[in-house]
Amino acid sequence: MIVIKNYFCLIIVFAVVFINNTVQAQKIEGPGISPSKVQAYSGESAQYTVSGLDGHLSWDVTYGNALPAFGSSTVNITWGITPEGKIVVRNNNGKSIETTVQVAPPRPEFRGKGTLFGIQFDDCLIFSDVKDCSYYQWTIPSGCTTEGGISGTFRAKKELYLQQKNMVLMQITSSPKQLYYEGDIKVQAISDKNSLLSRTTTYKYKKLDIAYLKFIEFPDSVDYSDQKTYTIAAENIAGATYKWSINNGTIISGQNTNKIVVKPNYPLWFFNYKLEFTYNGITDSKIISTPVRMKLYIDGPTNISHGIVEYTLKSPYVNISDGKVFFWNLDYKKYDAYTVNRYIINTDTISTGIHTIHGGAFGHFVKLNINKRSSNIYTISNYSNSLVISKNKIKDTLINNSSLIQIFNQQGLLILKKEMPSQLNRLEINLDGIKSGIYFVNIIDGNDITKKKIIIK
Repeated sequence: MIVIKNYFCLIIVFAVVFINNTVQAQKIEGPGISPSKVQAYSGESAQYTVSGLDGHLSWDVTYGNALPAFGSSTVNITWGITPEGKIVVRNNNGKSIETTVQVAPPRPEFRGKGTLFGIQFDDCLIFSDVKDCSYYQWTIPSGCTTEGGISGTFRAKKELYLQQKNMVLMQITSSPKQLYYEGDIKVQAISDKNSLLSRTTTYKYKKLDIAYLKFIEFPDSVDYSDQKTYTIAAENIAGATYKWSINNGTIISGQNTNKIVVKPNYPLWFFNYKLEFTYNGITDSKIISTPVRMKLYIDGPTNISHGIVEYTLKSPYVNISDGKVFFWNLDYKKYDAYTVNRYIINTDTISTGIHTIHGGAFGHFVKLNINKRSSNIYTISNYSNSLVISKNKIKDTLINNSSLIQIFNQQGLLILKKEMPSQLNRLEINLDGIKSGIYFVNIIDGNDITKKKIIIK
């Protein structure tokens, strides 16, 4: 009795094992099907195999295309853009087996560099936006950062490119501070449904910054009137190309090399030259402005005492007309901007002593020291038929110049001109022969002018 019972149990165990083995043998295997560690990718072909299902087979694939679709236990399936596909395999006996496949998104594609208002920015890179992927995994080159100072490998929500739909933006905000740098930017799309990563898209990021190209020879300034030649040289980088251009001058020799000899042709204010530097297929340019010595100066009285005085900027080489931007200040205060070449000082508003005027235009600045005295150098006395000019004794003022005396009528015509030698302290001028009326007297002593209105009766 015991032997029969044990034999019966053994038969039951064998039957269970046989049934389990039969069920386990019916399966579909391939990328994206658990427990496989191999991913299936949208847009790519992968091989799948069915086992445990006999007879003439047919493959029915949702969101994909199987080749061959009939008669084989092994097929290649190309998946569409979907996070999840489905496979159903049937035989001619009416039996079937099915499974779901987790499908990773397609890789993003590099679309080009970003533009804004028609200007291309090499640090703004555009990639295609992948359907149903709100996040992307990025790896940016060592030493580079993106917005917010992020570096290395990170996941970030997509930033759509503003000017086009279905584009993703990656902007490198800083890179190693050197003349040339290159490294790989890698990006993968992440499926919103199954969090699978796409294949990696790699873009070779290249950065050329001409600010780190050394200029080893160049003039600090050039004179407007000279006809000298000057040498301009940048460091010689193997494999680089150099293209030079200049304004108001001629390249004598050296074009397409790192060193040129140039001859300025009377440039105004600044002598500009430009270098277009190309290395490893990337071009960057730099414009350098060398100041031109225009002998700029401030014209106006240096010894003042009362009234309104006026100053202008002048150069012996060019007439400086109104309509430009002029900068003036008094005693190192904040510069004021003007559109006329004129700076007016009311002497009643400043103290006696030394003051400094600064004036500038076209990027050039000069200064002039002026001295406000407590009284004029000259006293002008008007009598019925004579004019008396007297020198005043002024502390810290040395009068060594011969003075020019001018008398103008109301129409601005010069009526009388006379010189007062420096050794004289008093000069009397006879006014007989001059018609009665109102006249204006100017005494010019260097940059100082003493003025007075007189009446001749």
